[in-house]
Amino acid sequence: MTERMRVGLLLAVAIIVYLNALPNGFTFDDSFYVLNNPAVVTVSLGGLFQPTRNNVFRPTTMASFALNWAAAGARPFGFHLVNVLLHAGAVVLLYLVLGILLESVPHGTIIAFATALLFAVHPLHTEAVASIAARSELLAAGLLLAAWFVHLNDKPISALLCFLLALLSKESAVTFVVLVLAGDYARGKWKAAWRYGSIAGLAGLYLVLFWRIEGGRFGERDVFFLDNPLASFPTQLRILNAFRIAWKYVALLVYPATLSYDYSYNAIRLYATWRHAAIAVVATLAVVAVWIWAARNRRNAWFMAGAIYFGSFASTANFLIPTGTVMGERLAYLPSAGFCLLVALIWSQLVIRRSTVGWAVLGIIMAGLSVRTMIRNQDWKNNFTLFYTGVQAVPGSARSCGRVRSSRSIAGGGQGVSNRAPHLS
Repeated sequence: MTERMRVGLLLAVAIIVYLNALPNGFTFDDSFYVLNNPAVVTVSLGGLFQPTRNNVFRPTTMASFALNWAAAGARPFGFHLVNVLLHAGAVVLLYLVLGILLESVPHGTIIAFATALLFAVHPLHTEAVASIAARSELLAAGLLLAAWFVHLNDKPISALLCFLLALLSKESAVTFVVLVLAGDYARGKWKAAWRYGSIAGLAGLYLVLFWRIEGGRFGERDVFFLDNPLASFPTQLRILNAFRIAWKYVALLVYPATLSYDYSYNAIRLYATWRHAAIAVVATLAVVAVWIWAARNRRNAWFMAGAIYFGSFASTANFLIPTGTVMGERLAYLPSAGFCLLVALIWSQLVIRRSTVGWAVLGIIMAGLSVRTMIRNQDWKNNFTLFYTGVQAVPGSARSCGRVRSSRSIAGGGQGVSNRAPHLS
């Protein structure tokens, strides 16, 4: 299969699996970030660079919403179409980046291709793609991957521009500083020192700006207890519980059968003692130890799987700072690329020994994930379907139960979104 055929297949798979999300309406946070956002509905350059009422500063994301609005107004189809295309672009960019990073690894191109296929169809991405308001995840990931790709191709100015746009899509893109160093270490091909200095300098300038916008702090100023109970925990207990929640992400990546748009108060059991987190902490330390061993022994592909996963989750997993949500499937969008790479590496051991069996296994996995994704897309049809399936998936969520009751009157309409406190972070 030629390179062009692989890219074409990746685009086709990424788009086809989300085709049934295109007729969906506006849901949930779309009210705050799109329908009732002055920066979107009354476009002005100055308005795009003003933080929202909850202090979210993402000009690139808001500009993309404004362009959608200017093109077709309050019609959700165009917004969903852009999200699907952004996802397809991220899939191709992931393949291209990994193709370079794994060029010295046996069967590196096939591993990169399998990784991108898995990434294209994984059901955990449905929130990032099917939720219009979650476009910040798609833009930040796609632009970060674009920055990485042009960095690897020795285009430093283009890399800085893409990195800047990624930062202005969502602050979590700052992880590019770590990923670019990890990638060049894995390849054993370092760039000139000023290249890394310029990337770090841009990240530093952005963080200073972000600090000022957030009122002299990192993280949201006021985190609702219902959204993230961990924000009210002492630092030690917050981190211990974050270890347990980190493994919940792993469980959903391995077996994404039960998915929810909401994991707020009472959806996840939290503990005030270290004993309940001990197993999760020990397991995490063991995985990190294996990852460090892989780095020291130049197992570059395995090292990159861990670097992408750990690096991308670092700023959103409530370890460093409390975030606006205790857990969110959309937050796993870029980190899941590391998981998909790990699965592809394990799969490659089979395909090397028994090629036909290996490709058959990948086909079965792809089919299963694709079907689950297409089923999950339907949950985002309107607020009622979203809230109702959320209660079914996580019956303990206090907010989901309340939202089902309040949305029954608009069960048939995809436009039924309320002007309430935003959820995304």
